[in-house]
Amino acid sequence: MRLANLDTAFATSFGTLIGGSFIVKFIQYLGGGDHEIGLVTGLPSLLGVLQIVGASWGRRYNGYKTFAGTGGALWRLLYVPIALLPLVALSKQVSLFVIVACVTIAAGCVLTVAPIYSDWLAEMVPERSRGWYFSRRNALLTAVASVISLIGAFVFDQFEHRGQPSTGFAIVFGAGILCAAISMFFYVRMKDIPRENPVREPIVAGMRRIIKPFHDCDFRPVLIFLTIFFFGQTIGGNLWGAFALESLKLDLTFLSLFGVCHATGMILSSKLWGQLNDRYGARPSLLIAGLMFALNPLPWVVSFPGNPVAAKITLLLGHLIMGIGWSGVALSQFNLLLATSKEEDRANYIAAGLTLQSIVSGFAPLAGAWLMGALRTQMAPELAYKVVFVTASVLRASSLFLLIKVREPGSKQLGSALGHLRTVTPKGVRALRSLERSVDPEVRAEAIENMADTGYAFAGGELAKALNDPSAKVRRQAAAALVKLGDKDAVRTLRYQLEHYPDHAEEETVRALGALGDESAASLLASFLHSPRAQIRRAAAHALADVGGPEAVDALTESALTEDDPDLRRASIQGLRQLEGREAEEPISKALLDKHPSVRIAAAEAVAEMELVTALPYLRESLVKFDDEAESEVAYALGVVGGTEDIHLILDSSEKVKSRIGRRRCLLGVSRILGVEPEVYRLMMLDDMAKDAKLLSTLTSVVRKSPKARVAVQRYAQGDEAGALHALHLAFPQHEGLAILAERKPVEGYLIAASLLGKS
Repeated sequence: MRLANLDTAFATSFGTLIGGSFIVKFIQYLGGGDHEIGLVTGLPSLLGVLQIVGASWGRRYNGYKTFAGTGGALWRLLYVPIALLPLVALSKQVSLFVIVACVTIAAGCVLTVAPIYSDWLAEMVPERSRGWYFSRRNALLTAVASVISLIGAFVFDQFEHRGQPSTGFAIVFGAGILCAAISMFFYVRMKDIPRENPVREPIVAGMRRIIKPFHDCDFRPVLIFLTIFFFGQTIGGNLWGAFALESLKLDLTFLSLFGVCHATGMILSSKLWGQLNDRYGARPSLLIAGLMFALNPLPWVVSFPGNPVAAKITLLLGHLIMGIGWSGVALSQFNLLLATSKEEDRANYIAAGLTLQSIVSGFAPLAGAWLMGALRTQMAPELAYKVVFVTASVLRASSLFLLIKVREPGSKQLGSALGHLRTVTPKGVRALRSLERSVDPEVRAEAIENMADTGYAFAGGELAKALNDPSAKVRRQAAAALVKLGDKDAVRTLRYQLEHYPDHAEEETVRALGALGDESAASLLASFLHSPRAQIRRAAAHALADVGGPEAVDALTESALTEDDPDLRRASIQGLRQLEGREAEEPISKALLDKHPSVRIAAAEAVAEMELVTALPYLRESLVKFDDEAESEVAYALGVVGGTEDIHLILDSSEKVKSRIGRRRCLLGVSRILGVEPEVYRLMMLDDMAKDAKLLSTLTSVVRKSPKARVAVQRYAQGDEAGALHALHLAFPQHEGLAILAERKPVEGYLIAASLLGKS
């Protein structure tokens, strides 16, 4: 891939120095106008139909390199006559003919091999890394083109200012030919890869196969969108540069500075667009980038010759933003073509897309040149240019409505991509760069923590890679960060990590897989319930609870019967409670008799939350058998599923419990049986003054009806709670609950009694 990048970098330099603004300037120098500029832009693109032939022809070979290299070499050689034109004395007509002819034939050569070269690159780059690779490749090529263009423009302007433009063209074009030779040097050193299934068939039959993508109902919306989008992209042709040279009177050096700003925008945003493509797909990425791209002509429209300083500033800043949008468009439209192509017939699909692009991109500049020529007769050239630019903007924007109908396998919704774009912050970007560049585990761990704290959603890919870090601290931090970010796309990476490296599994990694909530991970997580490491077993139980599903419930039910591992048993029961696994009532009930208080607490909580009536005898036995910190929770659970006959047993526990919290938990169990738990709970949450006021308010109506109840209020106010309970029982002897409370006189039992009377 390094050689491929070097080859393309020098090929881009070659195309920059002998094409683009330089060829436009040379045509104008020779006396050519809009017509010739349109031909140089449009005719080569029309030859895109040759990609159909090339795709079929190239698939006959066992490899890719020979076929693609032949067309590439001819493309380079055909520009040699153009490079010699500044040095020979030919008429204007002959020189312009040579330019148009050589550029057109050269384009035909390179377009013939383009589908095979693209197919070669696609084979070399893994599917899930295409966004990453091509974004960096595009950034590299853009940077090279902008720097080379600036150098070439500076050299040419020096000679033009001395009155020697022909010498300037000769030097710049000669440098371009040198870059072409260097590019070819790196190309021949590239290693070919064998084609798995060469297709040796008549070219005519192969061409029929390439027509197939146009009949594919799923691919046709892609082609329709690309038709309008490409037309909007290329209708301006080289008129942008012509406008800058003719109307704004800019020199090539300043025009090249626009390219530098454009390249800067592309380079700064290339990684972001690559992450967007890999994470969300080409379609949502292209929608976002396409909207930015549709606004690209506006800086040109608001630039005026009468205010050159403002025009230069506007275009410099505008090209920075243009570069950001174009970076996304260039990457996403190619990835969309790859993603929507049938893999087994990808070369033909690529050929169909690139052929369409070439044909449309051929007609569009000709249409733009024709429109420009027609408008020149009706208005000033400056205004005519701007009408063409506005037309391009409208076409680009309108094409995006067609993109909505395109279906890309595996792509995410646009809203998801936009939502994650909002998480991009300077702190998150700095943290990501620190993670990528640092070799210090402490720095890397801190960078991961910072990304998680800022909610930097685009960090998912780098965090997934960090799961393979040699440092356990970095791995743990990465797993925890994935949970914090809620990165569901990391499930595949986490599963791979745990499946292939179970002995190096971290607790945080297991928990992370569970927290992402993918039920398909249940069987893998269940296997870690038998890990030799206790913390991993517990983590697996908690992770299964997060994942959910029948398989998770079955696994937790089995591990809830494990008597020799109290931590795992407790975690399993907690997971069953979280999943409301009522089918596990037997192991949960049996756990109420476990010798470890922590297990009994978990079981009691599960019984209470799921109201497992079948656990009733186990609850009673547990309260009789054990006298420890689990007693209050078991007593409360008995209150949830028990009856009035269990109140005495619960109150026995409340008398043995030493803490206020435990005693109140027992009383809430009694309140649950008597049907006043919410009222008693609210009273417990009040401070003393508010609680007394609430009790008085609750019993006001009761006191009016029964003077004996007034005695209870007075005794409670005097601090005699037992006497107050006795007085209430005398006032309402028929109330069974009051009778029990008066008999047992529990601390804070008055809260229950008052709530009973207030509710009745």
